[in-house]
Amino acid sequence: MDDRDSTDLRRRLRWPIVLGDEQNVTVAAAVLGLSQPTLSRALARLEAELGVRLFDRQGRSIRLNAAGAAFLEHLRSAEAALAAAELAARRIAGRAVPPIRLGFLHSFGTWLVPELIKAHRALDAGGDYQLQQGAAGLITAAVTAGELDIGIVSPRPEAPTLRWQLLMRQRLHLLVPDDHQWAGGSPVPVEALRGEPQVVMSAGFGMRTILDSLCAAAGFTAVTAIECQDLSTVRALVGAGLGVALVPDEGRALPPGTVALELRAEAAAATRREVGLIWRRDAGGIATAFADRARTWSASARARNRDDAEHHYP
Repeated sequence: MDDRDSTDLRRRLRWPIVLGDEQNVTVAAAVLGLSQPTLSRALARLEAELGVRLFDRQGRSIRLNAAGAAFLEHLRSAEAALAAAELAARRIAGRAVPPIRLGFLHSFGTWLVPELIKAHRALDAGGDYQLQQGAAGLITAAVTAGELDIGIVSPRPEAPTLRWQLLMRQRLHLLVPDDHQWAGGSPVPVEALRGEPQVVMSAGFGMRTILDSLCAAAGFTAVTAIECQDLSTVRALVGAGLGVALVPDEGRALPPGTVALELRAEAAAATRREVGLIWRRDAGGIATAFADRARTWSASARARNRDDAEHHYP
């Protein structure tokens, strides 16, 4: 068995977690490579053994209830503990443990990635890392292909073979030059961007996907003034008066010559972006252990930033 493969015991732990994530027997069965009747029988046996319903049935749909949520929280911890035990045993026995291959968006390299590696190293000092930066689409494809163990991306990709763990939600705002007609500070509706020259990220980057979705929902396509591949460059170009831009609020000082404005959309959730981890559902202990450390970090960040209006932790 390859060091990146799961043990049989962790595979047994995984199916309730997948079912809890999907809350759909048909989808979960497809992800797990099982037939729907097989998965339904497994769930029935588990609930019978526990003497507790984990899911509420609503016709053909299922919804995780409070007992199920508590059960799966402990199950995820058990899965992570088993993954960490595998790695510890290999290290003590002198077996090589591959480095964690971590991919992420460029903007996360200056703050989020160091925080997560620090949190992971605090409990696993032996971990080595290979880091790769790129667009969300490229990172997602590399994780799917097994070329990366973990990806940090936004927004959540539609990939049934990947697991997703929410780290935070960030407010999106509209960055404009300080001499722009909108620079007075009033909120700007998405519809006002129709025909407005924008500094945008290249296709395949998460912020470009979010922008295109917002504009499409309002019935138009963004007008591109300049296209680039780095959010810091986007902000600087706005400061130079070369367009407006949709950017996430990462708690940094604004570049000179810019003003950040509230963006209004029909759905308030559309003006937030989700940032999370992705890893393959059949990944081994390396990815699972890192994801567990990241989950702990996210909970700690939520406690530290309880009153932070800009960053929202799950």
